[in-house]
Order: sequence, then C-alpha cells, then structure tokens
Amino acid sequence: MVKLDDHLKNKGGKAIILGVIGNFCLAIIKGAFGVLGNSSALVADAVESLVDAVGSLVVYSGYKIALKPQDADHPYGHGKAEPLAVMFVSLLLLAAAFLLTIHSVEQILHPVSTPAVYTLYVFVAIILVKELIFRYLSKFGRDIDSSLLAAEAKHHRADAITSLAGLVGVADEAPGA
Repeated sequence: MVKLDDHLKNKGGKAIILGVIGNFCLAIIKGAFGVLGNSSALVADAVESLVDAVGSLVVYSGYKIALKPQDADHPYGHGKAEPLAVMFVSLLLLAAAFLLTIHSVEQILHPVSTPAVYTLYVFVAIILVKELIFRYLSKFGRDIDSSLLAAEAKHHRADAITSLAGLVGVADEAPGA
C-alpha cells in the first residue's frame, strides 16, 4: 500500500463508513418494504445487506490497522491487514450466497403469495444507490491504490447485480407489473 497523508487516510475511512451506514439503512428499508410488500426476495436482500454491513466493519478495521506505522512487532508495517480483511469479507460473501441459495430453493418449493408492485421501485432505488457507492469507492480505491477499497467497491457492484436479479424475479411475480 502506498504512503498516505492524513487527509487521504481520513477520507478512506469515511468512504468505508459510508458503506457501513448505507448497508444498515438499506437493510432496514429492504426489510420493512419486504415484509410490508410480501416480497421474500426483498427480505432476503435485507439479510444480505446486514451481512454486508458487518463485512464493511471488517473492511474498516482492516483499513485502519493497515495504516498503522511500523513498530517493534511489525517492522514492515501492518499492510497485511488489508488482504486478511479482503479474505474475511470474501468468506462472508460465500456464506451469504449459500444462505440465499437455500432460501431461494425453499421459495421455489414452497411459494408464498405474490409481492406488491411497489417493491419493484424499492429494488430500482437499491440498484441505483449500490451502483453509486460502487463508483465512488472504486474511484477512490484506485486513487489511493487500496486493494481493500477496490474489493469493497466490487462487493457493492455485486449487490447491485443481485438486487437486479431480485427485481426481475419480483417483476415476474408481482400483479400488474
């Protein structure tokens, strides 16, 4: 990782915290509209956002540790914290994908009533927000040469794509859509 001045260090941490706050807010919004709109896809997406928020906290911790200067116990610095945090987030993503797959199979085998049409608009808004966060973190990650921020950005892009899949599924089921 390149040497960063204090301004960029603080800006990188704020960018990650933006993702944490965004994921917590999206989890609440998705969960509420998913329950109210009878959309299991939106509820599953809410659970995934909650997992993402936890992952983003891990990313933030890894970022902060990686920025620490060399010390007696770490003569080469703390830069390895970034790849370790990326690995942990990758494992979280795999676990979330596995759980969502199980939930999807259950929904196929035991369908519930159709979701409300307004859940489509919620999905569209989520996709737009996730794409904006992806673009912001991706650019900033390139600017400061941070693999951790780049991975976090890709995670938000993956969320946008899975929300797009949810949108397609709900559009297929929602009455009048």
